[in-house]
Amino acid sequence: MSRGPSSRSTIVISAVSQGSVLRPRVAFAVLFLALCLRASGIGFDIALDQGGVGAWIGGWKGADLLWPALHSEGEGGTPLHHLILTAINSLCFGIAKLIGVANELDFRAFLDTAPALRILVARSVSVVTATGTVWALIRFGPDLAGGFTPALLAAGFLAIAPLHVRLAHYGTPDALFTLLATGALLAIVRVAEGGSRRTHIWAGLLTGSALAESNLAIPLIPIYLWASAHGRRRPLPALLGLASGATAFAAIELISSVAAPLESPPMATQLAPPQELGWGFLILAGVGLASLARTKPRTALLGALWLAGTLIMTTSFGAAPQLALVSVAPLLLLLAARGCTAPFQRFRPRRALAATALAALVPAAELMPALAKLHRIYHTPDSRTVAAQWIADILPPGFTVTVEAETQPKQESASTAAFDILISEEARAPSRPAADPTLIAHFPSIPGSPQNHHPEIRVHHISDPPPRRGSDPDGYYPFDGGASYIMQIPADVPSNGPERHGVSTLALLENGVPLGPAHQGHDAIRRQGKGRYSHWKGRVFFSSSDGSNPNTNGYDYTWIEMK
Repeated sequence: MSRGPSSRSTIVISAVSQGSVLRPRVAFAVLFLALCLRASGIGFDIALDQGGVGAWIGGWKGADLLWPALHSEGEGGTPLHHLILTAINSLCFGIAKLIGVANELDFRAFLDTAPALRILVARSVSVVTATGTVWALIRFGPDLAGGFTPALLAAGFLAIAPLHVRLAHYGTPDALFTLLATGALLAIVRVAEGGSRRTHIWAGLLTGSALAESNLAIPLIPIYLWASAHGRRRPLPALLGLASGATAFAAIELISSVAAPLESPPMATQLAPPQELGWGFLILAGVGLASLARTKPRTALLGALWLAGTLIMTTSFGAAPQLALVSVAPLLLLLAARGCTAPFQRFRPRRALAATALAALVPAAELMPALAKLHRIYHTPDSRTVAAQWIADILPPGFTVTVEAETQPKQESASTAAFDILISEEARAPSRPAADPTLIAHFPSIPGSPQNHHPEIRVHHISDPPPRRGSDPDGYYPFDGGASYIMQIPADVPSNGPERHGVSTLALLENGVPLGPAHQGHDAIRRQGKGRYSHWKGRVFFSSSDGSNPNTNGYDYTWIEMK
């Protein structure tokens, strides 16, 4: 008889031990997923392309063509974010000085010569702060979510939420502000529950820092005062919190004004209108708020005040209400996680787990198409980078062009820019509208992509005579094996051959979009395809961009002789 209780105790202890081991592993997996989704894709791949970015950025005439949604003019001050960027760039400048690669440059000149570094630094700050918000939900979210497991579920929601993933793909202050505001709110929740002096100080520091970053943090001040009045009901902790917040705010503003941080740096401004969070999570958040109101009405009121205050502040500045979701998304997902678990607390463990999983999967599945769209956008080479590389590889010295880019989706841009550096010194193209000159190539945007990358690029030839161009005489392309087909072109177009490497200046277009890479080996064209082609002995051996048969895919294939 004595073995019964002992056996049950052993089972319970074993289960608790396994849970304590499993939880950190699951938490690590969630953080790793969040980091991967935020760090991969646009930004890092551009910054690490062996310096090509520096060349093509240097060729644009007009800063409005460089990721136009990422300029901070008119967006209000974000001194803390600018200070962080300035500090990291200053450290990089110091290292460059130390190793002797920037001896002749001052700080501003160094930044102008290393634009890819600025992208990398700004993206890194956004990735770290956005991933930090996911960690904050795991570490400090159980008070709102109703336990560690719901908090971990909320962190998982935030890890895959397209709205928050998008925050980290730009060097913007939004990711930093969301971390500060979420941390301040979680600290204020503990203040309302009778937190210690240290909790008050942390709440004040985070609130002051968030306020220095954005005026959207103003509602946190009355929320903190209310929480202090209903917490310990002692004046000293509240005074310490107010003093720490005021000190943080004043210090950031003072250092920002004295240190003269980066002035309106690219990659350091507000985000364009964000993705929505999805109705499923919003409904679950309502369920979670109702559950929280039954057990912790004071905490529920704090959350409701922060949601309402953010919405009021956002709309008062004339912004779309959806923009309020950016900073309150962590709170909404904490409530949504509570809404997934609270209704099933009286179920048996296995039934509760199954019901919670079903309740979580439905709204998560709603976000998957948007997440897949972001993945495609962020993992497609930037159209400007592709255009710049095409110009550098295809156009010979002296070939003069004007490059036109759209600065807003589906709008013609009056601005033009020339890739002076990428072509040659004597091929400086005037900055003038490119309506009359010959369109020799265009690089389309991605449908539904944000306006600050993947714009449509048009390359126009502006010298006389216009380049020679044409297509296959009969439109039939004999099969050459694998992915390769053959296009017939006039014999007098100079081509490569056994003793004529580098002679051909022919560009091949599919529906006006350049194919490439050009001048590839025939085996590579047959095996790999994807637009590879070669101009060899008067014929063009080529492959379609998507591996389809050019005789049946309906695409238009043309060639242009660049000379």
